[in-house]
Amino acid sequence: MNENAASYEFISAKKLGMPVQIKAETSDPGMAIINQVITVSKEQEKHCALNIDIQAHNTLRLFGCVVQNDKPQLMKFAITDPIWLAKQVIKNTLDKNGILLKGHIIDGKTPADATIVASFPSKNLIELITHMLQESDNLYASSLYKELAYSVTGEGTYKQGSFAIKKILGQHTHLDISQIKLADGSGTRYSLVTPEQVVRLLTNLHQDKNLQAVFLNALPQAGISGTLKDRMQKTNLAKKIFAKTGTMHDVSSLSGYLLTPNTKTIIFSIIINGVNEPISTAKTLEEKILLLVADEQT
Repeated sequence: MNENAASYEFISAKKLGMPVQIKAETSDPGMAIINQVITVSKEQEKHCALNIDIQAHNTLRLFGCVVQNDKPQLMKFAITDPIWLAKQVIKNTLDKNGILLKGHIIDGKTPADATIVASFPSKNLIELITHMLQESDNLYASSLYKELAYSVTGEGTYKQGSFAIKKILGQHTHLDISQIKLADGSGTRYSLVTPEQVVRLLTNLHQDKNLQAVFLNALPQAGISGTLKDRMQKTNLAKKIFAKTGTMHDVSSLSGYLLTPNTKTIIFSIIINGVNEPISTAKTLEEKILLLVADEQT
């Protein structure tokens, strides 16, 4: 629910050393915050950080510091116990509608003879994948990963998701499966792949006439949409790059297609590990590399 996250505004105090004000973006975020965060200067930040202590029933104790800023800083926190939140939402909804619950809300597997009272279908698969790629939505990625696992093996786990993807890629692409390590659906640092294997996959997708246009339209477009909307806007790469981003605090990647004026498609994968400078430095390097490649085609 709510992308399994709650958003909060951090409003630093005007006086250093005073508490930071933390305000939820919604009236019922589904999470409780114990606020022990203080305001510090940029110089003091080197010796202080924002820390999180996870407690029961979706309670976070936040302690440490936040740098003084004129504007509020928006932060998102993952719901640590989604099942408990679901129970609370059901209980509150029953209360609001005057329905007395005499028993308890429990979780478990749906009985085989259960009767569906109401259903709410998701959007079609192409729309879900487009959202996942455009917004780099890890929750969608993980859910689709487990759904694929269930459809192939009957078990919706990360382990079976890895098995299912490798089985499908082994049957339908030219990838060297031994060069791929998958741990989850959202591309954490425990999932490993080489740029060469990514290019092979992108090449196979591009050569499949049934998937080529669908996949290209689902990817973020430089200067236009998704995670590339604000990148490469005033360069020769604007509108010509269709690619998926990947970012962690010390990793940046960009993989996809460069469409050239002569209708030739350049397929690329740039993965930069061990970034010790601001991550924007790596993203700038990605764009410089692609500009050089694009200039060669004109």
